[in-house]
Amino acid sequence: MMIPLISCFYFRRHINSFKFIFIDYEKFIKVIINCKSVIITKKELTLNSRLFQIYIISLLLTEDMHNIKQLVNKDDLLDKPLYGIKTYWYMYSYNNMKLSKNAIFTVLPKNPLNYNYPKRSSSSKKIKKLIKLIDSFYIYYKINDISFIISEYINNETKELVEYFYRYDQYKNKIEILSAILHNYGSDIYTSINKFI
Repeated sequence: MMIPLISCFYFRRHINSFKFIFIDYEKFIKVIINCKSVIITKKELTLNSRLFQIYIISLLLTEDMHNIKQLVNKDDLLDKPLYGIKTYWYMYSYNNMKLSKNAIFTVLPKNPLNYNYPKRSSSSKKIKKLIKLIDSFYIYYKINDISFIISEYINNETKELVEYFYRYDQYKNKIEILSAILHNYGSDIYTSINKFI
């Protein structure tokens, strides 16, 4: 049996938040939304476009899906160990959306590696309740399409690379202009212009 992969998407706006945890087994996926959980097949996951979008985002935003850490030996309130996985938290800040730069541990209900492998999916009634919860997430945050988070993630991750190529392009243009000046007008004019560029 393969080790389950864990991914998480944590969406917070002011004091309200939704935490989506996906535990990917060989044939089934356990979906935990805040405190509610269901077991669904991978086909059922792909058939629900909203849940599937959230799953894709959780894959992007989880730093390492294999790395579950025991955060503390015992939680004083719960009297049991706490486990976590590193994920980027997606937040609203004064109506400006941003992807938090640092990964933060998302606390898991218990060590997911100790869960029993599911043998069947949850009842249709339980799955319908979960779908209602997902719909309420979309309605509460007035989300039509969650792909803006994917686009923001890509912009965030490629920002340094884009800036590097922009600087490289400017430097290349400068060299071409100075080479043309040196070739056409000589070293005196080249030296004078190079001081100002």
